[in-house]
Amino acid sequence: MEATLRRFGLARLLDAVDRDGVSQGIQMAVSVVVALFFALVLRLEYPGWAVFTVLMLSMARFVGAVQEKAALRLIGTIVGGALGYLATSSLQQAPLLYLPLTFVVVSFSVAMFGQSRAPYAFFLVGMTYVVVASNSLNDPSTASRYAVLRVEEVGLGVVVSMVVQVLIFPRFANDGFAGLIRSALAELAEAVTLGIRHFSEEKTGLVATLRDFPAKSTQMRVLLRFGAMESKAFRQNIGRHAQKVELISKAAALVRSFARHEPVPEQIRRRLESDVEELGQLLREGFLALEDEKPLPAEWNTRVTEIWARLDAFVLEFRVDPEIQKLAPFESGVMSAHLLLLRELSDLIKEFDALNNDLSKTYPLSERLALAPAWPSVPWIQRGIRAGTAVVAGLIIENWLNPPGGGMMMLSIYSFTALNAISPDESGDRPAFRQLIFFTLVMVVGSLAMLASTPLLAIYAVQNTVMVAWAFLFGYWFHRAGGITVPLTYSFMMLACVVSLNAQKPVSFEAIVGMFFGLVNGPIIAALAQRLMWPALPQNNLRLGVKKYLDAMVAALHDGMWSLPLWRRTELTLFPAKARLAIAAMRGPTCPPDEARRLEEFILTIQEMCWEFSLCLGRLHPILPSGFLEKGSAAIERVKGAFRRGLVEISDSFAAARRPADLTEDLDKALRDWDEWLEWLRQQIRLEQTSPETSIPMMGISARIRSTLQLIGRANTEARALSLGNYLGDVSL
Repeated sequence: MEATLRRFGLARLLDAVDRDGVSQGIQMAVSVVVALFFALVLRLEYPGWAVFTVLMLSMARFVGAVQEKAALRLIGTIVGGALGYLATSSLQQAPLLYLPLTFVVVSFSVAMFGQSRAPYAFFLVGMTYVVVASNSLNDPSTASRYAVLRVEEVGLGVVVSMVVQVLIFPRFANDGFAGLIRSALAELAEAVTLGIRHFSEEKTGLVATLRDFPAKSTQMRVLLRFGAMESKAFRQNIGRHAQKVELISKAAALVRSFARHEPVPEQIRRRLESDVEELGQLLREGFLALEDEKPLPAEWNTRVTEIWARLDAFVLEFRVDPEIQKLAPFESGVMSAHLLLLRELSDLIKEFDALNNDLSKTYPLSERLALAPAWPSVPWIQRGIRAGTAVVAGLIIENWLNPPGGGMMMLSIYSFTALNAISPDESGDRPAFRQLIFFTLVMVVGSLAMLASTPLLAIYAVQNTVMVAWAFLFGYWFHRAGGITVPLTYSFMMLACVVSLNAQKPVSFEAIVGMFFGLVNGPIIAALAQRLMWPALPQNNLRLGVKKYLDAMVAALHDGMWSLPLWRRTELTLFPAKARLAIAAMRGPTCPPDEARRLEEFILTIQEMCWEFSLCLGRLHPILPSGFLEKGSAAIERVKGAFRRGLVEISDSFAAARRPADLTEDLDKALRDWDEWLEWLRQQIRLEQTSPETSIPMMGISARIRSTLQLIGRANTEARALSLGNYLGDVSL
């Protein structure tokens, strides 16, 4: 019995361990030891820079990602080193020129980190400039030496990272892409089973099941970029692979949409239910066949065609059935909405099957795989100005007071002001002072421990053990956190400092003191800049995020959500998850638990609204026959006006941290007007005997538009229940 319990406890412990995190930790530990070994063998003066490089590059988990990041890091280091040398050696004695130039270089580098063209290279330009400038501040003649040393050690880190990643821990993005595609198809196969149940049931938990599915699409696109760098064959078919991502995204939106529509009325359900259930089972089998990358069986296509022939025949019968004609227009629309979802999913599976198996056809890449805008946004420009101001202030303090650890102080200022705002926990700059107190205490304890164990620091075995353990924990923690959090950044800087206590010579008291003051003074200056200059706070991120989210829907009213550029669709995809993290970070006296719950419900509502927008905007007008066009165009323009008024009012209320106006009367009028269109459409379809292939999409998309109107009304009601003024404008220290 005791042995069984022990085995059970061990099994639970192993299940709790993040195995990918363990792999990441081991990779970082090996990279650090190898880089440190060669840095010491080559007698490089600053081995911490090589270790710094391998840690940064090891965060990129795929070969293609490491290749890109290594190239950008090397380019950024060379350019930043050259700029640092030229500026410091020529202008250091002319502060009225030197400091403004430093401000411009740092501000530009950080701002350009927020756009899509080589952002990492720009970030390294600023970082290397700061390293060269701060280390040669007291003796400008050494600027060239520091620039060359920096390039040498970064070059060593790049080589080590590439070798370790390719030869010891090879992980290819194209394999990851294929695995993620299979995982997504398997998830859709299970979700479509839940979706079909909405034909007769109202609640199945479908929305919760696929709530975070859109983030997978973004991850797939990231892997597309890196996979194209790794394999010529993958690169030649990148258009085909990108089309697969679009189809999977659309399939998820279609399956989620089942939950937005009420169950079909009983009069219709009892006659269609068996065929719908059979079709749902075939859809599940189709997704599973795609997961296995097998061609769809001929029998599958035959059965689907037969079922649709029966369903189309039923639709024609319903037009002359007196019992069915007594239904309200929106109830007929519900039937069409469900059938349209089934038809679109059937066609989508066939299209995906052709992508897998018809290799004769080529698919050009329809858009650039840029997941960030082409130019930095206003918040990134503000962060650039903030970082430039803080770095200039740090240089003035270093030149005036000459504190110990000036180089590390400047590196900390640059890193924290640039990176803390994008912490994956969405806390941003809000906890800057609390974290400063905690980190200072950590440095006190750590520095005292190093002073007490100074003799051990010169023993390679001790140093390597510390490095391996630290790098492993860093890698594991990084993977679990989903990015580099503020504590991880600080841990990163501490590790680089400890490595810089070069074991080739006795570790001095002054070196440990310099490390302490560098990692205390830097965060102090950074925290002041973070909180006093455009602080990135979760409440501000939420306020601006909701506005951008709703404004994107307004921008898509004419041509549909798919007309938006990829980077903007990516922002829409990622925002709901970020918003939930921001709400969690905001909890407190001004945003109590009940208010946080209401905020989360509101975010879920606008997320559902965005899903429905992607399926209905810009899709009704192109399919209207000529006899429907005049009436339909007028109805579409009126409903777009209602959409625009509702979205703009809620967006403006968040921007101003106020309660939105009550739009119930306006939206109810729009709903009645749309129901009149649905009734006219139903009668016109029967009058002209429009084919089911045309009538089902017209009625189905019209039903989706009605559902979206209802969601805007719900969002307006939920927003009016929020006390936005209590917390959205809060910038207290």
